[in-house]
Amino acid sequence: MPVVPHSFGRGLRNLVPAALVFLTCLAGAAEPRSNAAGPPVPPSLSRSELRACMVREQELDDRQDASRKAHDVHDADLAESSAEAKVLSSLLRSLDPSDEAAVQAYNQRNDARNARVDKLNKRAAELNAQGQQFRNDSADYLKECVARPYLKSDKEALLREKGKAPAKPKARPDAPESGRDLQS
Repeated sequence: MPVVPHSFGRGLRNLVPAALVFLTCLAGAAEPRSNAAGPPVPPSLSRSELRACMVREQELDDRQDASRKAHDVHDADLAESSAEAKVLSSLLRSLDPSDEAAVQAYNQRNDARNARVDKLNKRAAELNAQGQQFRNDSADYLKECVARPYLKSDKEALLREKGKAPAKPKARPDAPESGRDLQS
């Protein structure tokens, strides 16, 4: 009976795990791949869907502009209220508690400021709710419109309908002479 060298036994022990790894990889390669080319491409927008998306985009832009203006007004009112609070704080330090007319005038002024602060807080809550709704609507728009392809010729036609014809690109020397839109 032949004698097996000790080193051959060690090599066999290392070969078995390597063979198992190889067979596992081979089995994985034999399985069908459901998504070999990446995520599925969403369906292209029809011209009417593209038109609706363009309207939605304009509405979102208009809402964003209005929101910026409302936030600017709110910030200005907030700064005014903060300035009034500083004035009231200064008046309170110098207020003579024994002068009932001065105390009453201070309280009326402070009550008016508190009423403005309540209105500011309500407006801030409304602006926050509108901002959240805008973010939700923007996310829907991105999913339903931006993430889907469309034909360039459809967008150009819709822009011409609106009177906003796109600028003609400069002709390339290697462009086909027929002028046919190859992306349509």
